[in-house]
Amino acid sequence: MANTNLQFKTNYVVDSKIEPFYKGGKVQISKDENYIFCTCGTRVNVLEISTGKIVHSVEHEDQEDITSFALSCDDEMLVTASRALLLKQWDWRQAQCTRSWRAIHTVPVASMTFDSTSTLLATGGCDGTIKLWDVVKQYCTHNLKGSPGVVHLVQFHPDISRLQLFSSSQDCGIRLWDLSSSKCVCVLQSHYSAVTSLSFSPDGDTMVSSGRDKICTVWDLKTKKAKRAVPVYEVGLVLKADHMTDCLFYCFKTFEGHDASVLKIIFVSRGTQLLTSGSDGLVKLWTIKTNECVKTLDAHQDKVWGLHSSQKDNKIVTGSADSNITVWVDVTEVELAEEQAKQEDQILKQQELSNLLHEKKYLKALGLAISLDQPHTVLNVIKAIRQSENGHELLEKTLLKLRVDQKESLLRYCVVWNTNARNCQNAQAILQVLLTHLQPEELLQYQGARAHLEGLIPYTERHMLRIGNLLQASMFLNYMWQKMRVAGAPASMGQDEDMDTTPLAQPFFMIDKEKGMGSDGEEKQDGDDSDGGQDEDLVKKEEDEEDNEVSATNKSTNNNNNNNGGIANGKGAKTNGNHHSESEESSEEEDPEEEDQTTVKVVKCLPVSSAPECQTSAS
Repeated sequence: MANTNLQFKTNYVVDSKIEPFYKGGKVQISKDENYIFCTCGTRVNVLEISTGKIVHSVEHEDQEDITSFALSCDDEMLVTASRALLLKQWDWRQAQCTRSWRAIHTVPVASMTFDSTSTLLATGGCDGTIKLWDVVKQYCTHNLKGSPGVVHLVQFHPDISRLQLFSSSQDCGIRLWDLSSSKCVCVLQSHYSAVTSLSFSPDGDTMVSSGRDKICTVWDLKTKKAKRAVPVYEVGLVLKADHMTDCLFYCFKTFEGHDASVLKIIFVSRGTQLLTSGSDGLVKLWTIKTNECVKTLDAHQDKVWGLHSSQKDNKIVTGSADSNITVWVDVTEVELAEEQAKQEDQILKQQELSNLLHEKKYLKALGLAISLDQPHTVLNVIKAIRQSENGHELLEKTLLKLRVDQKESLLRYCVVWNTNARNCQNAQAILQVLLTHLQPEELLQYQGARAHLEGLIPYTERHMLRIGNLLQASMFLNYMWQKMRVAGAPASMGQDEDMDTTPLAQPFFMIDKEKGMGSDGEEKQDGDDSDGGQDEDLVKKEEDEEDNEVSATNKSTNNNNNNNGGIANGKGAKTNGNHHSESEESSEEEDPEEEDQTTVKVVKCLPVSSAPECQTSAS
């Protein structure tokens, strides 16, 4: 029988140990795919992929945390940035710093990348600026400004001859920079959260972006427009080189929510939900697919060391350093599934709405936006409709096809939009359609219609008053024009006349009383006026069009005609072809007191875009 007494050694030495090598942040794989570079506090660790061991490590002497790093495309150069705003260039295989310089950024560097030639380095700062460095000649070549907030992504176009740099910041847009002019060419908008990575096709004309909104967007870099967007629920991607439509996605996740150390983690519900407990006394339930915390259990006053889940009756048991054991119930799969489905549906509807607007399917887009109960999105759809060709007709056609409940929601949105001068025109355009095509009895059947209409009245009156004041102020231009067009007349002319606010639609005429009479009190001949021929033709045309226009002398002549049975013909009449203009003067039998009421003569015709009816003044 074999001896069952086993003898164990009493002295041991360390053979190997596993130490923390990554604490979050950037991770980069070398071009030869042999090494992984990752940050760990004040160090950048280099792990050998085949063994999983740390083979090299570089560390700043100032003991400041490394905020970002970049490995050159030829795997020869490593550059790091620390919170002390110091950039260092490393021979990473020897763990030696070959050069260091101060960053021009005023706050720490958040992102870094090399171009395909390994000669240009781009750094994106938390101050919203991007610097480009020539690492060979050792100087800053570009200083790009205009990004809002932290620049958390910078990447060169793989074709260096294009001289293009892409960046992303807090506004979720992707900025395209032209390095030859140091200007932002355009901002590519598609994502609803921060953009985390970019990948390019072999020909460089197509780009794929992924973001924290779990959406991948395919971009046509020639037209600078999105070709399609795909919700993938994940945040990392590797692009195959053979087909742009074939993408291989990986589950790289970070769960953020605990305020202190996480003490225990268990999987529940067949690996699709995750339970964690921490030193903050909280227990959190996570959905792995959506990467979000769906429930927080808060009852303990100290660290939660014990955590167990019963799959049979759907209960959770926790034990804490506060000497309490707690049994949690009503954490059901149904509740979690509904929450997950709601979140997924929200993302899919947002993308569907974007596609409908892109395809100009406004009716479906408007109905979808109303169903999501997103007034701001509805307003954007209304703006897109009004800005399109035949916008008023298209808006009317679209609104009348909505269901009654959708019209009720739209009326409710209009009440809010009408309170803002910036959006009141869109609200009034909708109201015009509804009030024009709906009977009052039908409109009053809408839920809350009376209250909505009462809320519309005061703001609508205020907008009308504001527009009226604006139109009244604009009449100052007409006033200035009236003053300018009589600038050559004597000061006594038109002083008692009210300003003519009639839209200018006809040419008007300037009257010169002094040139109307000769030195002997008689009217001058038309031949004395160098512009007489042209003026008379214009006057004749005006007289033909306006039958009711007469001069002051004509009035006097008509009076004499009634009394004496005749008309005094003026001496200044002149015939020009088939056209003629007549100038009449007072009869010789008139009293001397009436000599001042002389005949007036048109001496200048000013062409204008519009004018009121011509009125001949006489004194």
